Amino acid sequence: MITTEYFTYRDSLLYPGEDILGAFKDSSRIPLSQVVMLMITTSDNTASLWSQYLAGTGASINGWLAQNGYQSTRVNSRTQGDRQTVIHTDGGRLRPRNGPFAGSYPTGQGD
Repeated sequence: MITTEYFTYRDSLLYPGEDILGAFKDSSRIPLSQVVMLMITTSDNTASLWSQYLAGTGASINGWLAQNGYQSTRVNSRTQGDRQTVIHTDGGRLRPRNGPFAGSYPTGQGD
């Protein structure tokens, strides 16, 4: 059985610009597949940064890329050393201490 994981959009996620995801109402539930679709098909910055956070931040993504042979491909936006990506562990999950992703956690199936 395939399940869909939903996340709750918060206004604090908004990356200023003309993003589709940024037009969603605060507390809207959105499937992860739709966040990724917006990131890929419309270059939605809000969706891209949220996806980066959900994947473990730039430092985690860069670690995976290096381990899997991608020597020249790296995530530079909001990676380790940027105040917005300073994280701590809370209940086994990585959480940002501050910045636009503080308080934006999955809800619904898959929590």
